[in-house]
Amino acid sequence: MSMNTQTPLIDPPRSRSGWLRSLVKFSLILTAIVAVLMGAFFWRIAASPLDLSVIKPMVERSLSFPENGVRVQIGDIHLKWAPKERAVFMSASKTRILGRNDQVMMAIENMAMSASFKHLLMGRLRPRVIMIFGPHLVVDRLADGRFDFGFDSAGAPAPANDLNTPEKDDVLAEILGAVGHVGGRSAERGPLSALRRFEIRQADMIVRDHKIGAEWIVPRVDVRFSAFRHQGLRMSADVALGFEGDERNHIRVNAVMPVGQSDFEVQLDVRELSSRYVMNKLPYLDALGDQDLTLDGRVRAKLSSDLQLSSMDVDLESAQGRLDLDIYDGKPLSYTDLIVHARYDAQGGVRISESGVTIEGLPISIAADVKADAAGYDGALRIDVPQMRRENFVQLWPESLHYVGAYSWLSEKISDGLYRDVSAVIDASYHPDAGEVFVFENARVDFAFDAMKIDYRAPMVPITQAKGEGFFDYQSEYLSLDMQSGKAGALDIVRGDVELAHIVESGHGDADVFVVLKGQLADVFGFLEAKPIAFNHGYNKSRILGEAELKVNIGVPTHGHVTMDDVKIDVRGTVKNGQLPHILKTTDLSQVDARVVIDQNAVDVAGKGMFGGQNLRFDYQGFLESEGQPFKEKITVKGRANDDTLDRLDIDLSAFLGGEMGVDAIYTNYGGGKQNVQVKADLGSAHIYSPQLGYDKASGVAAQAELSLDLRHGTARAISGLHVMGPDLLIENGALSFAPKTGMLSGGNAPFMRVGQSYGRVEFSVDADQRYMIDGDMQVYDLRPLLNKDKKNTSQTEDQIALIATLKASELLTHKEQRVRDSQIYADITEEGRFQQLEMDAKVGRGSIYLRYKPNDEGVRVFRFEADDAGATLAAFGLYQQIRGGSILVHAEPLNRLLDGNLIGVAEIKDFRVVEAPTLAKLLSLTSFDGLTSGISEEGIGFSRLETQFDWTYRPGGSLITLQEGRTSGSSIGLTFDGVVDQHAGTIDVSGTIIPVSGVNNMIKSIPVLGDVLTGGSGVFAATYKVKGKANEPEISINPLSVLAPGIIRRVLFE
Repeated sequence: MSMNTQTPLIDPPRSRSGWLRSLVKFSLILTAIVAVLMGAFFWRIAASPLDLSVIKPMVERSLSFPENGVRVQIGDIHLKWAPKERAVFMSASKTRILGRNDQVMMAIENMAMSASFKHLLMGRLRPRVIMIFGPHLVVDRLADGRFDFGFDSAGAPAPANDLNTPEKDDVLAEILGAVGHVGGRSAERGPLSALRRFEIRQADMIVRDHKIGAEWIVPRVDVRFSAFRHQGLRMSADVALGFEGDERNHIRVNAVMPVGQSDFEVQLDVRELSSRYVMNKLPYLDALGDQDLTLDGRVRAKLSSDLQLSSMDVDLESAQGRLDLDIYDGKPLSYTDLIVHARYDAQGGVRISESGVTIEGLPISIAADVKADAAGYDGALRIDVPQMRRENFVQLWPESLHYVGAYSWLSEKISDGLYRDVSAVIDASYHPDAGEVFVFENARVDFAFDAMKIDYRAPMVPITQAKGEGFFDYQSEYLSLDMQSGKAGALDIVRGDVELAHIVESGHGDADVFVVLKGQLADVFGFLEAKPIAFNHGYNKSRILGEAELKVNIGVPTHGHVTMDDVKIDVRGTVKNGQLPHILKTTDLSQVDARVVIDQNAVDVAGKGMFGGQNLRFDYQGFLESEGQPFKEKITVKGRANDDTLDRLDIDLSAFLGGEMGVDAIYTNYGGGKQNVQVKADLGSAHIYSPQLGYDKASGVAAQAELSLDLRHGTARAISGLHVMGPDLLIENGALSFAPKTGMLSGGNAPFMRVGQSYGRVEFSVDADQRYMIDGDMQVYDLRPLLNKDKKNTSQTEDQIALIATLKASELLTHKEQRVRDSQIYADITEEGRFQQLEMDAKVGRGSIYLRYKPNDEGVRVFRFEADDAGATLAAFGLYQQIRGGSILVHAEPLNRLLDGNLIGVAEIKDFRVVEAPTLAKLLSLTSFDGLTSGISEEGIGFSRLETQFDWTYRPGGSLITLQEGRTSGSSIGLTFDGVVDQHAGTIDVSGTIIPVSGVNNMIKSIPVLGDVLTGGSGVFAATYKVKGKANEPEISINPLSVLAPGIIRRVLFE
C-alpha cells in the first residue's frame, strides 16, 4: 500500500496570521498618516505660533475656580513648539487672575502651559505644566520667623521702604498644592488636578526681613516645582544675585517637601558668591560689607511645615580673596583656602567647626558656638593656629592698636621663636537694641612656644630659647608662660614660669618671673649684674668657677623708671665646687660648696671652702644694693689660719707669732674701701714667742686671742681691742697699726700686758727700715732673755728684729733672783742682736749704775760702764757672784772701725773683796799658801784694785773675750792673768801669776831699778797657774817650781 499522500478529512480554515498581518498593515498606515499629520502640525507650530483665540474662552473656563470666586482672564493665546522642552505648549500673555469683585490677585505677563494628554482624550483641558515668565516675586520673613511667598499683585516689586507684612496670597499656595497633591479636593478635581510641574522663569524677587528690618532685591530667579513621588513637592531654583552679565553670585536651590512630614530639606549650591552682596543686605554684618570674599559651596537646611528654619548646615569655601577691616586702616589682608562648616539649630544655636583660612600665609582654624535670641547673638569663638612666628603676629596686629600695651609684649618683648598650637577662645555678643555692634570679652589664648625670647624687663637678662606653654587672658590682662626649658644669659632654665599682669593698657604692667637656673657660677653673677638689680660684686668673672643651681623669683614693673626698691627678688639654690677670685686681695676662695639665699635685697651665702690652703666654713651676707645699708657685705668665717694666711692679708706678725691657729672671724666690708675683721682665735696650735722678752709658747699649749682688724682696700690698717690670754701671757685692749701702702706692722700699744714675768704698759712703732721703736713703762721687766741670748745654742735660730727701746722699769730681772731698781734703758739693737747703742741708769745694791755705749763727738762708738756697788752689779747681771763692794769702771772703743761692734778697752775694779770663790780657793789650795784659803771662805780676800785690758768680739752664738795684762793688788794676794773666755763654746783659758805675800814683794819692788830687776814686775815670790776647760768646771794647774824662783827668772822661764 502506498504511503506518499494523505487526504485531509476536512478543509482547513483561513490562517490567523494573515489576519494579524492585515491589522498590522492598517496600523502602520494609520500611524504614518498620524505621523505625517503631526509632523505637519509640529512643522507648522515650529515655524510660527498657532493662534488659539477661538478656544480662549474654553481655556479661561478650564483654569478658573468658580467655587472660590477666582477666574482667569487671558489676553492672547497661541500654540507653539518648545525646542528645549521638546513639547508643545500653549503660550498666554497678559494673564490676570481675578478674585471676588474682579480684584487682580496676580498679573502674569507671559506664561506657557502643556495640557494633560489623558484629560484631552476625555475632552477636558487640564494643564500638566505651567511656566510663568518674568514675574515679580515677594518673600517676606515675618516678625515671628515664618516665611510668606507670593507674587506682587501690582505687577512690580514693592518699594524698598515698604516693610509691611503683605496680605495672604493663596494663588501660589493653590498651584504648589496641586503640583504636590497636597491641596485636598480642589487639587484632586479642580482645574489644576493634572498639574505636575510649575516653573517660574526670569523672575525678579524682593526679599523683606521684618525681623531684622532689612530688604533687598534678587535680580533673577528661576524656580521649578515638580511632583515628588505620589505626594510631595520637589523644588529647584537658580538664583542669580548679580545683575545681567555678572556670572558670579549664583545659587542653585533644591528642596523636597514630602506630604505628611513636619520638616523638609533645602539645599543651596553656591557658586562664586560675593560676600559684599550678602553682607550689605544684613545689618549685623554690614561692617563686613567691604570684604572681598568669593564663596563656593553648599548650604543644607531643614524647614518646618510652616517654613520655620529648624536646622541648617553650611559648607562654603573661598580659594582666595582680601579682608579689608577698618582696624587695618585701609590695608587689606590677603587670604587663601577659606573653609566654613557651620550648623544652625532650631534653638537659635550656630556651631562653626572644621573651618579655617590662611591669612597672609598663616593657616588658621576657626570654630564657634553662637546662641541667637530676640535680643541678639551671644557665643564663643575659637581660633586655632598650628604654628606662627612673631612676624606673623606683627603682620596681623593692626597698626591702629599698636598703642595697646599687649602689643609691645606679644610682638617685641616676646620675640623670636615659634608659637605652636595657638588656641584663642573669645566670648562675643551682638545686641543691636542695646546700641552695641560687636562686643568681645573673656578672650583667652592658649599656646605652646619654642625657641622664644622673653625680654620681660630691659636691661635685665632676657630669657631666650624658651620652650613651654602659656596663655593670655584679655579680661584680666594676664599672660602666663610655663617654661620647660630655656636660657637666661648663659644659664640653662630647667623649668620656670613668667607671669605678666596688667599688660593691655599701655604704661602699665608687672612681671613675675620664676625660673630654676643651672649653669656656671660666673654666669649667675652676670645674670645679677644687669639693671635694675645691678649687683656690683667686684669679681673678675673670667676667674669665677663652679656650678650653680638656683630657684629665682623676680617681680618687677614692666614700665617706667625702675629702681631696686621696685624689684622683688627671691633666690634659693646651691653652689658646687665654686671659686671666687681675690676674695681678699689676691687670695681666692675655692672649693666652695654653699647654699645661696637672696631675699629681696639681702644676699646670704653659707657653706664651706678653702682660703689660702685652709679649710673653712663661711656665711656671706650682703646686699644687691648696699646704699643706705649698714654694710656692703659681711662674711663670718670659721676655720684655720697660718703664716701663709697672714701673708695673704699682708699682716706680718712673724716677729712674735707663727704656726697654725683656729679662727672665728667676721669680715665686714662697709664699702668705699673700708673693711673690718672681728677675730676670735684659738692659739693652741700656734707658736707665740718674743726673744726680747724671753717668752715662748709652744704649739699645743692653750691660748686665745680676740681682736678687731681694720682694713683699707684689703690692706691691714689697724688692730684694736686686742686681748690675748695664754700661759704667762696676758694682753688687754692692745692695738696694732699697719703702714697704709704696704700693710706692714707700723706700731702698737698695750695699756697692760704680761709676758712671762714682765708686765706693764708698752707702746711701739716701726719705722721705714722695719726697726721697732719701743717705749715701755714696766712694773717688772725681765732682762734675762737679752742677757742670756748669746749663750744659746746657735742651732736654735729665731727671727730677730731691729729695735730701739726706751724702757722704764721699777724692777729689772737680770739674773736668777737678782733685781735692778728704778731702771731707765735706751737700747738700739740690730737684727743680728748686736747693740748699736745702749744706755742705762739704774740702782743696784748700795749704789747706781751708769752705762753708755754710743758714738762720741767724733763718731766713735765708746763703751763706758760705771757702778757704785761692783759686787752687787756683777752679781745682778750674772757676771760674778763672789765679789762684795767696790766700784767698777769699764771703758772701751771699737777695735777697727768707727762703728765696729767689736771693742777693745780697760776694766777696773777698786776696793772690793772676793768671798766663796771655788775656783780661786782651789787655785790657792794648790799653792799651799797657808791662811789664804780660809780667808776666802770666811771674811774674803780684799783687793784694792783689779785692772785688765780686754778685746770683746761679738759673735751670734756667743761673744769672745780676750783678757790681756790683767792684774790685781791687795793686802793678802796679787794676781796676774791673761787669756780667753769663749761664751759660744762655754770655755775658759786663762793663765797668770799668783803672789801670796804681797807686803814683802811690794817692799822689794819699791826699790828703784833693783825692784824691777828682782821681781820682773810680778813679785819675787809667786806661782804661775792655768785655768782651762768648761767655764763652770775648769781644770786648774800650778807650777810648784815657781815658788822659790826669783821673779826675774820666773818671768824669763815661765812667761
